[in-house]
Amino acid sequence: MEDKEIRYREIYRYVEHYFWDHENPALVIRNSRLYTEGYDAYGLSDEELRQIKYQVLEKFEPSPLELAELGTIFIRTGKFEFGSLAISLLKKHRPRLTREIFEIVSTWFDKGVENWSHCDLLAIKIIPVCLELGLCTLEDLEPWREKESKWARRAAILTLIYLAKNDTAPQTLLDFIEPLMKDRERQVQQALGRFLSKLREKDPEIVEEFLHTHKTKIPRLLNGSTEPAPKPEQKKKKKFHPRPKKQGRPDKS
Repeated sequence: MEDKEIRYREIYRYVEHYFWDHENPALVIRNSRLYTEGYDAYGLSDEELRQIKYQVLEKFEPSPLELAELGTIFIRTGKFEFGSLAISLLKKHRPRLTREIFEIVSTWFDKGVENWSHCDLLAIKIIPVCLELGLCTLEDLEPWREKESKWARRAAILTLIYLAKNDTAPQTLLDFIEPLMKDRERQVQQALGRFLSKLREKDPEIVEEFLHTHKTKIPRLLNGSTEPAPKPEQKKKKKFHPRPKKQGRPDKS
């Protein structure tokens, strides 16, 4: 254990030194506009983040489990680049994920995921791989709906987009989100709107019925694209009123 702590400390210091060497306050100011919940960053470019990712992989050759444990350390710093690097490193080894890694990643939402970017990356790039590899199931995500972290609740919803694309019964997915329909957090409401819009493209009838059934529960800020459409019988048919033909000009002859 002591050797592992020394190794992790070495990697951490190596990364931190790189971040300080490449900090860019001007970029921090520019990017902060995208994160209303707060943005604590060094100001690295995407290319600089890619470079440090490959440096860590080549110099230290960490295993996927080490990357998950390192990720916990990185996430706890609250620094944007540390969080981005944690996810990017793990993403590089997606085919080698394990159940233990999934359980570690699940704790990240309680220990430092504090922005939509990191939340959505995990929901789109990491958790679906765990589902695909059979490392977790939809039932494993059910407790996320009650987590104190709004980002965990958001991630649970966004992960359903992957399941919807892979032929999971739409009613199963709608039953999953039902407890979240009254969630007042804007980021959770946005995720609900995004998911329902995607599911409606594939299964419009069942989603329309769900929206009509729960229209009183839909939060005011829920994405406008999920507003219940009028039922067919409620649509008013336009009456056809033919315009009178224009009469020709009188003959002046």
